[in-house]
Amino acid sequence: MAKKYVKIGTLLRTVGTNGEVKVDITNEFLEDLLASDHVFVVENGSFIPYFIESIRETNHILIKMEEVDDPESASALNLRDIYLREENIHSETFFKQLEKEELTGYSVYNGNELIGTISSIELFPQQIMALILYKGKMIYVPLADELIEKVDKTTSAMYMLLPEGLLDI
Repeated sequence: MAKKYVKIGTLLRTVGTNGEVKVDITNEFLEDLLASDHVFVVENGSFIPYFIESIRETNHILIKMEEVDDPESASALNLRDIYLREENIHSETFFKQLEKEELTGYSVYNGNELIGTISSIELFPQQIMALILYKGKMIYVPLADELIEKVDKTTSAMYMLLPEGLLDI
């Protein structure tokens, strides 16, 4: 089985003279980065591991990788995405998103009223949303756990109790 990789952030630019790189890390993956001894960077279509020498926090997260010891070698990594293997991700938000992405194609009911079918799932800051065709227009419905009453995998249906007025937007 092929290993799955998850983008956790981007290496932005070199800082200082010892090869440190400023990192833009997605908040939900910060703990996973701090717990890891390496990250992956895509080079020529392959995921190449870079071992972490140190991580420090100033106004930004700075990462120092082994064998990247000067600004020239660090600048080769500027604006490159960094990844971890999915098996090394422990973010609860990430797994909730993955779980909810499986709902694409499900029929959505508000109580007993059919709203429509989920055409896609999109992640917004702090919110996972379903895009549903409702009465001829695409609407976003939040997939908050407290709104979901039941998910029936055998009938591919999700039953929700939506706040009053949400469908009128």
